[in-house]
Amino acid sequence: MGKPIVVRTNYFQLMLKTNLTLHWYDVKFDPEQPIRRKRNRCMEMLLQQPGFTGGTKATDYSSNIISTKKFADMQPEYRFVFHDADETPFPALVEGEPPEVTAGRTRRTIKAVVTPVRSLAFDELMKYLAHSSPSAYYEKSTAIQALNIIVNQYANSAPGVVAAGPSRNKFFPTQGQLCEATDLGAGLIALRGYFSSVRTGPLRTLLNINVASAAFYKPQPVLATMHEFRSANSSMPVAFMRQAMDRFLFGLRVSTHHTIAKDAKGKPIFEKGKPKTITKLYTLTGISLTGENKTSFLSATQAKFHTGDPPKETTVAAYFEKGKQPQNDIESHN
Repeated sequence: MGKPIVVRTNYFQLMLKTNLTLHWYDVKFDPEQPIRRKRNRCMEMLLQQPGFTGGTKATDYSSNIISTKKFADMQPEYRFVFHDADETPFPALVEGEPPEVTAGRTRRTIKAVVTPVRSLAFDELMKYLAHSSPSAYYEKSTAIQALNIIVNQYANSAPGVVAAGPSRNKFFPTQGQLCEATDLGAGLIALRGYFSSVRTGPLRTLLNINVASAAFYKPQPVLATMHEFRSANSSMPVAFMRQAMDRFLFGLRVSTHHTIAKDAKGKPIFEKGKPKTITKLYTLTGISLTGENKTSFLSATQAKFHTGDPPKETTVAAYFEKGKQPQNDIESHN
């Protein structure tokens, strides 16, 4: 009787080892890292330091580390020199290095203080789910947070996957077979991903999976992004176009590849007969505009900024005249 139908579900039961105990650690960075991308990278570099071996680890790449074993050899404090994953690492300390290199290393040095917080036993969570009194287990929310950190660990650490959302529980593959992208025009693409969240039910824990989508900048030279944005808004008056482009590019991360690497004596480093270049990451805060209503672009001889140690004001044109090799190699990153 009846007609067979296909039933799809987006809830999956999590099978927990009730004899498993998790160890929770709190991390504080000095200076504080209000930018989430930098905070994530700091946590990644911290876990590469000695003392975090053994057991299975998971982190929210913010301030929490979960481990199946205690870090017996962990130090209470670590120091390391920050660099982005796509950025050339800062050179090691050498005697006689230029003062600006020493000052740059000091600015990039991060201190991390790691503190053991608590231990969580899953058998206590299962007792709570089986108990009729809601007060039987006081750390339910903490246990659920730990499970979310563990479930999201792979997606958070996998290359080619972007984490988004306030809780970083929306994940979007950006390359490979799992990447589903649609060109939106104007320098943007739409990516399809998923959302995950751990919930509790009667005598069990559940993983909720839902589809998610979001818009991202195209990973391409910034000039190409600007041309696409202009083409998509060609009917807009030029004055408004420049202001709109300024708002559109605000907060965009870009990489540059024109800075020449130098040794401790300040001389260029060569590889295969060519000067070695350093990859650097920056965040755009806008376009250099001028005029009464900020509707005109500044030229390379007009736009000024501060550089060096101590900082000195210079123009874009003067900066690149000092052997910086300007190229159309500024690429956008999400």
